[in-house]
Amino acid sequence: MEKRLDSDTLDVDRQVGKHFSYRDFIECSDSWKRTLVDNVPVQSATYQAIDLLVERVLDPVSEKFGRVILTYGFSSSALVKDVKQIAYPNITPSGISTPAQNETSQFSLGS
Repeated sequence: MEKRLDSDTLDVDRQVGKHFSYRDFIECSDSWKRTLVDNVPVQSATYQAIDLLVERVLDPVSEKFGRVILTYGFSSSALVKDVKQIAYPNITPSGISTPAQNETSQFSLGS
């Protein structure tokens, strides 16, 4: 069973690596900006995955080429549900049923 985090102790503004915070991954997409739906991850594995992505990919790329601008980071099931209702259904992962099943696999580096 995946460890769930207490939402009262989460700090989405906590620095991750040299260049990012968790908020950068939570609030970067146009879909989130349009809906402002609750998009905070609740699984500890999601935060661990973000930590690893920043440590192994995003910080090194940022150091070499300059700050990476995220356009897609994390999508909660609530955000995915909302996005699927718009006219562009192919931009969301298919088959999502719960955040715990897919939270850690939904990272993308923007263009």
